[in-house]
Parts: sequence; structure tokens; C-alpha cells
Amino acid sequence: MYVKFKYELFSCTRRIIYFTGFDGYFARKLNQSSVFGAWFDVVIDNISRGFLWCLLYKWGYGVILVEWLTFVCTHKRGANWRIPDENFPLLCKLVMQNCFKSPLGIIALTGVHCLPVWLYACDSNFLTDLGLHLWLQYTGSAVLVVGRLLAFRVEIFYIMTHVRTMLDEAASTSD
Repeated sequence: MYVKFKYELFSCTRRIIYFTGFDGYFARKLNQSSVFGAWFDVVIDNISRGFLWCLLYKWGYGVILVEWLTFVCTHKRGANWRIPDENFPLLCKLVMQNCFKSPLGIIALTGVHCLPVWLYACDSNFLTDLGLHLWLQYTGSAVLVVGRLLAFRVEIFYIMTHVRTMLDEAASTSD
């Protein structure tokens, strides 16, 4: 029963990933982007990654919780959330440089988006069945984990900054 559910959940997640990929491609190609579309894209991405993380590990809920909290905190900053302020830590600035179009930004985003799919492919022996050597699977996993940890650092910074701002606002209104 669980194996069938696991397969169906992955199949559903795969369809979501394809849909969001095509949707994003055509939105950019046809110059049809919107604030709602950008918001909806992140929601769908979080849902699909959440399915995979929860499918793979009991602690997967923790990963997706951080992603949802980050979504709330970055959404509060508005459209320019991808542009780091001067007071950001150096590592966050390097990851976010040019709206994540930097070497560290690319590694971080690849870790966020690809790590759960890669881990599922490893867990299900899909990569082994394709003939991918075990050392390549481990190397790919290591690179993607480093990317996910880079993103995690930025996410924790955003969450902490958001909470600090709320506490400062609460303190200033109570004076």
C-alpha cells in the first residue's frame, strides 16, 4: 500500500514540476509575467518540494517549514526581496548577488530545487538503474547538499530578520 502511495505521490510531484517549468518558460517567452504568477509559482514549488521531502524523510517537514517561513518573510519585503541590503552578511550577499545569478546563487538554487528529486532518484535506485556510478551519485548528492545548506543560511537570515523587525515594531508601538 505504502509503495503504491509513494509512487503516486512522486508521479503527482513530477507532473507539478513539469507544469511549473512549462508555465514559467511560456510566461517569460510571451512576456506574460505578473505578481500573482510569481507568487503562485513559489507556492506550487513549495508544495511539490514539500511532497518530496515528506515522502523521503520524516524530518522533511522541517525543510519545507523553513521554505514556507522564508516565503512569508520574503513576500513581506516585496518584489525586491532578491536584492540584498548592505547590512546582509557577506555569504548571503554572495549567494544573492545579481538575483541569485552568481556561482553561489546557482549552486544554492540548484540545491533547493534539485536535491529532493535527486535524493528520490537515489533512494528508488533510478540512478543506479540508469548506470550512474555510485561515486557520481555521492558527488552529486554532496554538491546539492552544499547548495541546499547555502540556501538554508539565506533562509534563516531572512526569517531572523523578519522576526527581529516584528519585535522591534512591537516594542516601538508599546512605548
